Amino acid sequence: MFNILSRKLFGNNYKKLITSVVIAGAVYMGLSGLEYKIAIAHKILMLINIFFSSSIMFQFLGSKDNTAYLKGYFAMPFDKKNFTLSYALSMGIYVLFTKVLLLYALLFAFGKGIDILEIILITAEYVFICPAVMLVFAFFSDKKVLSLLIAAGSMAMCILLQKSYISLAVYAAVSIGFIILLLFTDPYRFMKSTSSGLHMVKSGNSKHFLIFKYITRYLMSNRSYLLNPVITLAFVSFLVKNMADMGFKEGILIGFAMLTINTPLAVIVSSNRGLHKKLDSMPSRIKNFFSHYACVLFVFYIICDALFIAILYILGVEIQCKAIIAAIFFSIQAAAATAFMEDKYHIAKWSVEADLWHNPRKYIVPITLALEAGLLSLI
Repeated sequence: MFNILSRKLFGNNYKKLITSVVIAGAVYMGLSGLEYKIAIAHKILMLINIFFSSSIMFQFLGSKDNTAYLKGYFAMPFDKKNFTLSYALSMGIYVLFTKVLLLYALLFAFGKGIDILEIILITAEYVFICPAVMLVFAFFSDKKVLSLLIAAGSMAMCILLQKSYISLAVYAAVSIGFIILLLFTDPYRFMKSTSSGLHMVKSGNSKHFLIFKYITRYLMSNRSYLLNPVITLAFVSFLVKNMADMGFKEGILIGFAMLTINTPLAVIVSSNRGLHKKLDSMPSRIKNFFSHYACVLFVFYIICDALFIAILYILGVEIQCKAIIAAIFFSIQAAAATAFMEDKYHIAKWSVEADLWHNPRKYIVPITLALEAGLLSLI
């Protein structure tokens, strides 16, 4: 299983893996020499690690192309005992070297006071996250209570454990326990339905409603799509709350920009090659599709911003009137820019759906908005 899946994920002669390592190494070497350093608290490092890594793993496990691959693999005789460990190892190596390693390079380059023990703990947490995410994913469909308990317990561990060798021992012990549980997990639990639910709808409805209905079915076709905005919202709220506690009250503007990062709606056209081909032949596609797509995106972003503001208010962060105006302003820009990027610069070259979700093009809009937020904070 590992050899078969690794060839699919890493390419021939592990070309994709080697390229990712070289890029991460170059980024670290180029940035580590800069004098600009940031003191990052241990809990912040661990939370960034678990949020970023787990979101990518959920995307990988729930992707339609991965499900189709498993369906073909399960059609042949295979060793059920070794499957889950091989599958976990393949996913862990793929996510680590092609996605998370670049984040580590940035954190270690700009982080101040990160020592060997902290690096070991971050690595141990990542090893712990892999089986935890797989168990949550496997049991969520029919054993939601067990799945939520694993997720809540894992999150509590990452928040409560301090920087010590005792924490390292706890991560190791729980990881072993999760791996043993994986050995007794039915491999077929990792194969979700490939039904997308994106069938034709009646043409008597308004265009806004038709596109809203399409997007709703797109999100419901894979529940992990809904999980990503929730995880992003929780992480950004926690980050901005810490910024406010440190005296940086304009962090809420950066929060509005960050909320546009991890949403499946930003690549809805790129992820469906059949849809893009149909849009190419559609007359006045901007008027008939992308303008309505931008309106739906605006509604989605403004809802996320409203929830974000409500969470910050509950956490005791002061909310000024200009923050509400900024939320509307940022939502309009994000919606229009995302629709424009999907129309003019859709992502065409991707082999695995996880590659699509973390294509550099997807981050152009959030980074631009973050730079704008930084400029506004100086005014």
